Amino acid sequence: SRPGSDHVFVKSDGKRRKMALKAIKWIEAQRDYVLIHTSSQDYFIHSTMKRLSDRLGQSDFVRVHRSFIVRLDSVDDIQDSSIVMGKKVIPVGASYKDDLMNKINFL
Repeated sequence: SRPGSDHVFVKSDGKRRKMALKAIKWIEAQRDYVLIHTSSQDYFIHSTMKRLSDRLGQSDFVRVHRSFIVRLDSVDDIQDSSIVMGKKVIPVGASYKDDLMNKINFL
């Protein structure tokens, strides 16, 4: 997303839908597609994790696994090798752990 932008457009079901960035909870790789999970529904889009990671910007989102990108303020709990977001448990890959730890605010 562009700096200062609070939304993106995603192409889903043949339409370009406006989506608030803050609605995105996590993104999951599904073969040649990615599944964007929001508070209200999920969207399948044809893209790669690398492309989405580059487009989303680095401040609110972090890639935590080769198959997962999470919105930092949706994270409820961080354990040794997983993140808990509500009822969803997301694995944290060893090569992504340092980046995650650098982006969260520890007291």
